[in-house]
Amino acid sequence: MENNGVNWDEVVNFFSKKYILTRASFMNSTASVDGDKINVKLSAKGKFMLLQKNVDKTVSDFLFNSTGKRYSVEFFEPPVEEITMERDNMEDNIVRNILLENQKAVENQSAPVEKPKKPKTFKSTSSINSES
Repeated sequence: MENNGVNWDEVVNFFSKKYILTRASFMNSTASVDGDKINVKLSAKGKFMLLQKNVDKTVSDFLFNSTGKRYSVEFFEPPVEEITMERDNMEDNIVRNILLENQKAVENQSAPVEKPKKPKTFKSTSSINSES
């Protein structure tokens, strides 16, 4: 996003290095400028933490220093259903990849040559007394 001199990628890079706690929250986030307001759509949960640490005000100050214009910053989290679906899809992909790797490994192995087994013999430990 580059609107009104605001480059969101630069903001994300700066804050990810300067404030480590924002790295996970800002990863894959998008932002849009709406007048004097910047709407940041987060890709994961973290809005509460960002607001507790006043990151919205810190981002606003950073943008004021770099662009000369004061913006208010608002964070939006994805709905819980989207996060759950993404996690389920990732787990499904991991399981599918493991199964495919196992199947390929089995196909790549040559069938082992079986050694002939010796017939088992049983020795009687008890003797049967038979009367003649």
